[in-house]
Amino acid sequence: MRYLIAPLCAVWLLICVVPAMADSGPAACTEQIVNGGFEEGRTGWSAVSAGGYDMFNQAAPYTGQWGAFLAGYDSADDRLAQDVALPAGQTATLSFWWRVRTDETDHPWDTLDVEVAPAGSASTRLLRVTDADAAAGWQQATFDLSAQAGQTITLAFHAQTDLDRPTDFYLDDISIAACPAAPAIYLYLPLALH
Repeated sequence: MRYLIAPLCAVWLLICVVPAMADSGPAACTEQIVNGGFEEGRTGWSAVSAGGYDMFNQAAPYTGQWGAFLAGYDSADDRLAQDVALPAGQTATLSFWWRVRTDETDHPWDTLDVEVAPAGSASTRLLRVTDADAAAGWQQATFDLSAQAGQTITLAFHAQTDLDRPTDFYLDDISIAACPAAPAIYLYLPLALH
């Protein structure tokens, strides 16, 4: 009787190929977002405000001295965006912190949409935050963007409010971490024969 140790066995060589994981320490991840904490103002970001407001200020950062502040006025239409090249063959994880403060008394009317769009393609909405989320305080959101590896994407935050009772949308510590995929490591073991 023959005992099979692994699915890939070469009987004539009396060895088996066994997939294994080696503990080689943490992978070297790299940050793809420029100025994700807004400590350098608008550096790296495209910002368009229908009201002509500066979105980079010290109003309510999550960490550090600066953050981004979208909307906060009636009939707001603010967009904050950055083009990001995601390395091929690596995982990519988007994370950021958000917070909402509102004057609305019934919900939802005002929105913040988080979108990604590969070059030349339509955008995909990852998250919608509304004035109804105001009681939540600071929250972290995380998304896997590995499917877009090897492409340049546009990451956008789009805030809109209605005609009265405005809502403030705060953002900070925006990150896209690109990490090398863990390689498969194989061990060659003697084939057990009986």
